[in-house]
Amino acid sequence: MKKTFFLICSLLVSIILYAEDGYRLWLRFDKIDDATLLQQYRNNIAGIQIASSSSTLSVAKQELLNDLQSLLDKKIPEQNTVIDKCIVAGTPSSSPIIKQFLASGNFNLGREGFAISTKIIDGKNVTLIVANNDVGVLYGVFAFLRLLQTHQNINSLSIVSVPKIQNRILDH
Repeated sequence: MKKTFFLICSLLVSIILYAEDGYRLWLRFDKIDDATLLQQYRNNIAGIQIASSSSTLSVAKQELLNDLQSLLDKKIPEQNTVIDKCIVAGTPSSSPIIKQFLASGNFNLGREGFAISTKIIDGKNVTLIVANNDVGVLYGVFAFLRLLQTHQNINSLSIVSVPKIQNRILDH
């Protein structure tokens, strides 16, 4: 009798609840629930350009493509050329635009630092996610996605993040 009761309760609980797949335990990219802000983000992100020359940059590109689609409930296309309202992410070795941007400023990003900046390039409004290496780009992509998740203004960005220690460490 007790076993049957326990079995029935377990079955009901498993039907009512669904299991997390692990990924969403700490990375939740649910659609922006504020309609006005959602439209503003959609208007400000028309495409992404990441020359993925490494597995880390490929991961950064996929995260950006997939998570923007979830957050904005709209597929954001990958671009071969820079268009207006494009996100360009990469390193100096993967993108001439990034190389020019880093050369034009006084950036000391180190190994894992990144910068996120809104610039006008050839008359186009562009959001740059730049780093000296691929891991920094991945950190920058997640920082940009966090801005959207926390409903921050992305119209005029000027963010520089450089860890004070040699390697960033994630708390689990």
